[in-house]
Amino acid sequence: MLADEARRIRKIAAKDTSFHKVAAADLDAAEARLAQAATVTGFRLEAMRTLALGRNGHSRAIVNAAAQVAPIRLVWLADGPCLVEGSQAGARLLAVNGISVAEILAKLRPYLAGTDQRARALVGFMLAWPPAVALATEVPSAPAYRFATVGGDQIELTATDTVPAESLYPVGERGVAGRLVALQGIAYGDEAVRGIFLRQLARQVSYVRIGDFRATPPTATAAQLSAIATEIQGARRLVVDLRGNPGGNFFGAAAFARDLPEVAPGAALAVLVDKFTFSAALVAAALLKFHAGGRLVGEEMGDTAAFHAEGGTALLPQSGLLIRYSDGWHDWAEGKADPVLTPPEIAREMVPAGSLTPDIVAAPTGADLAAGHDTALAAALAMVRD
Repeated sequence: MLADEARRIRKIAAKDTSFHKVAAADLDAAEARLAQAATVTGFRLEAMRTLALGRNGHSRAIVNAAAQVAPIRLVWLADGPCLVEGSQAGARLLAVNGISVAEILAKLRPYLAGTDQRARALVGFMLAWPPAVALATEVPSAPAYRFATVGGDQIELTATDTVPAESLYPVGERGVAGRLVALQGIAYGDEAVRGIFLRQLARQVSYVRIGDFRATPPTATAAQLSAIATEIQGARRLVVDLRGNPGGNFFGAAAFARDLPEVAPGAALAVLVDKFTFSAALVAAALLKFHAGGRLVGEEMGDTAAFHAEGGTALLPQSGLLIRYSDGWHDWAEGKADPVLTPPEIAREMVPAGSLTPDIVAAPTGADLAAGHDTALAAALAMVRD
């Protein structure tokens, strides 16, 4: 019964540490809306709104596995949400059902957990999910999309068919980093997306891609990065690419970050990040900044330097929702562990990395993607070669 799942969501929120500053009255109202939801779809949306009350990117109601979406893949790039696949890749979304993207985002913002940047990372799914589009535009029929192509024309697309959401919008959204890596000829396929590898680029730049912390145990990740460290002994120009890495377990990268000053003393280090650099990947960026003097290049990451994480997940069978909750605390700005909420193994690694705002802001537009131009990588290479 959905009423039982509504009560369960309230209990989960009560133990989620990011909800400790949410007023009980707000939680009561959210539980009431959940209980009153007339449809499964309505319940899913209310669950998303409830979990977003904590304003924590790790704590959210995930519907992807149970949803159907329009057969288009939208990713928020530097100039807004863009098509990133097909013959019109790079086309920028202007409106849906006659409602501007800005208005739609404002309507959907309460349903998107975390920071505004995290919301941009997640909203592609919502723009393709008909119930969310109907909520935001107040038009219940099939979504009608209007795009501006890279060439300056406008095209319209009405999505009458749907496909499983996870085929286009994975829970661990990665954006377009892997595609950009492939378009530069650095790596291809799954390796470009999730790989951990070293490439030597022109003018003696060592490029290290860390696309994933989930595919292998931390010990295996640490072994991969240790082997890379051996190969880059004495390097003078380094780029570490964490774009599109949605997180996992950062311990595999901790030693690499700590040891880098001895491996490549005095090296110029650029750390590539984007809005899809999240959780453990954000921590890796903080460690590289603190230990190795890395400069962050790209765009604001998917969270602040201090956030709630750890916790776990709960699957709700009636609604098909996966509830992600948090019960731990990270602070990579000031390096202050919470004696209760920060696990000891994390506290031992925690450092005061300061602001994680990019030192050099660079992000691809739809036109960049269509042309195969990796704006952020170009900025990183210019920085380390200077």
